[in-house]
Amino acid sequence: MQQKSNFWKVDSDNDFNDYYIKEHKYYWTPSTYWAKYILTKNKLSLDHINTLKEFARFFYYQMVEDKSYVTTKYKDQSKLSGTDLLNAKVKESFYDDLWYKRIPGSNPTDQAANLITLLERAKDQNASKLSSIEQESKEEEDKAKKEDKEKEEKEEKQKKQQEKQQGEDQENEEPSEEDNKDEGESQDGEGEEDSQDGESKNQDGEDDAEGEDSKDCKNPNLKSTSEKEAEEKAREFMRIPLEFVTQQLPKESFDSSTINMLMNQREEMSSFKDKLEMMDKIAMIESFGKSFEIKKHVAEKKVCNSFEHKQKKMVEFDEIVSSPMYQRLFPHFKQKFATKDLIVNIPVIHEESKQKIIILADFSGSMSSHEKQSWMLALLADRLNYCMKEECEIFFSFFLNGLVGKFHHIYNKETAENFFKTFNTYPSGGDTQIGIVIENIRKEIMFKKKLFNIDVDLSIEQPEILVINDGQDTVKANEFKWKTNAITLYGVNDQLRNLCERTGGTYVSIDYNTMKR
Repeated sequence: MQQKSNFWKVDSDNDFNDYYIKEHKYYWTPSTYWAKYILTKNKLSLDHINTLKEFARFFYYQMVEDKSYVTTKYKDQSKLSGTDLLNAKVKESFYDDLWYKRIPGSNPTDQAANLITLLERAKDQNASKLSSIEQESKEEEDKAKKEDKEKEEKEEKQKKQQEKQQGEDQENEEPSEEDNKDEGESQDGEGEEDSQDGESKNQDGEDDAEGEDSKDCKNPNLKSTSEKEAEEKAREFMRIPLEFVTQQLPKESFDSSTINMLMNQREEMSSFKDKLEMMDKIAMIESFGKSFEIKKHVAEKKVCNSFEHKQKKMVEFDEIVSSPMYQRLFPHFKQKFATKDLIVNIPVIHEESKQKIIILADFSGSMSSHEKQSWMLALLADRLNYCMKEECEIFFSFFLNGLVGKFHHIYNKETAENFFKTFNTYPSGGDTQIGIVIENIRKEIMFKKKLFNIDVDLSIEQPEILVINDGQDTVKANEFKWKTNAITLYGVNDQLRNLCERTGGTYVSIDYNTMKR
């Protein structure tokens, strides 16, 4: 209980008084300690501590559907200065729009961290679009500051005019000689006292100033330079239209329970930022074309007896027993029977078979870069997603120097999760010859009726091949006829492209920001 309190208690010594979202009673604002932990975990800047706290407050009110979330300071905007009013307007627009958005996260604090991640991405990827928005906001802020300055100058000018008018009124008065004499004596006497009092007042003023300075340093409500910068960054975020944020979120991938389950198996995807990048890649893979679609194969089989019947044209004469009786009343029945021009009801069953895919991954040293391995994980996650739905079976192996390693058979949720969890992403050195590899696989399946270490007969189905490499492979398989798809990471392989086109498959080359077919 004490540990939770340390994580979630409000840091009264470090908090601002100008949060737009008021503090809530039942779900504490995360402490600075916990905010730092969450930001570090999500690979975000610690400059966003106060932004995280305010966002967490908002998502709490969104969770409980309470729209009265504005703090007292900002409720009556007529009492705000120009800068505070601008700040209120920016935040009001931002939170009104955010209320109807769905940001992923299991709790308000996680949602806050995820929103910061999305805003950072939106700002980086839409810098050109945002420049005009930021310029407009800056102009509004400058205008507000100018109005405040003009107001102060006007007040100062009015004050001086009043003082001048009072002086003129005093000069117009005609005091008597006795009054002048008494006044002079009084002024002379008071002059000395004023000079003495002045010195003491000056001394006291200095002491007071020192006292105020020391007090200000300890005042939790006064903002340091870093706090002001943090607040300004929060305001910058809130100038970003939220439609930019929603564009950064691959919704179909995030809504998939199976893909999310796979993501949770890898430490590399522990943060929302890493998971988001992986989801982006998966969303791109889904656009590769029909050759990459995975569907169950449904075969219709004739049987002796079944509840399901299908009308079809007669093929064999003995099928006449399945002919509907009304056809025997046809005037030319015998002629139709002799030419097999009759309709018969044949008992059938439908057998579903999963699509079989052999995935071959390049294990050469050139595949060891972080970005290539990130794509490798994304490609596997996309294919394994269908295994978890039991729509396909995957036979996975690395290849190196014309040889394949141990094959892994993945066919359901359990085998997919275990494989993805333990998948080794650290390839070794060596050359690759994909042509020799796939030809050896064909011979193994067709002649030995197995797949190396897996005792499974794939000779009838002849599964399609998926090659994942970086383009630096030798391809000599002119006689190979099985459907082959290939994805090349940061390179091009024309021989592999020709193989894919010849077998009815698809070839995709992935560059840093583009895909080429």
